[in-house]
Amino acid sequence: MERRGPLLGPAAILDVALRPRITSGDPDQDNQRGGAALSYDVRVTVHDRYVRIEASGSRSLEASEALFRRVAEESAARGLYDILLVLKLEGRLSTFEIHDMVTKHREVGFDSRHTIAVVDENPESRPDTRFAGDVGTVRGLSGAVFESEEEAIRWLLGRRKDEGSSPMALR
Repeated sequence: MERRGPLLGPAAILDVALRPRITSGDPDQDNQRGGAALSYDVRVTVHDRYVRIEASGSRSLEASEALFRRVAEESAARGLYDILLVLKLEGRLSTFEIHDMVTKHREVGFDSRHTIAVVDENPESRPDTRFAGDVGTVRGLSGAVFESEEEAIRWLLGRRKDEGSSPMALR
């Protein structure tokens, strides 16, 4: 993990790059995917009450699983379980890949302490993110999917802990 500059107050920023290597054994298929190296660039910003994680890059199942594992790790390391996840990803996953990834949420480190407010800035993949939210609801994830970051922050900070967390849903 590379740190840029001194950590200043509650909004310290850390930059990380997740670079899983994906090969199918078929160079033509790999080239259609944009090459064998697919990655997300991830920016983590720690606030007083939540962790903001922004991911950009070309969407893949392996990179998404690595991202969600990293989100859970960053959250646990800081003792902050409210997460704002801002997705700036290109491309889409299949319905099966989305379902598979979300059903593995406990394996990658999410538990009942976590609440996730998700903003997908790619209009093409927003329906997929909503579907992931639906699957998350069935699997007991707590969170919501939003169309704007401001709305997501307002919801995340406005929730009352004594009321419990609502299941994952579109807001």
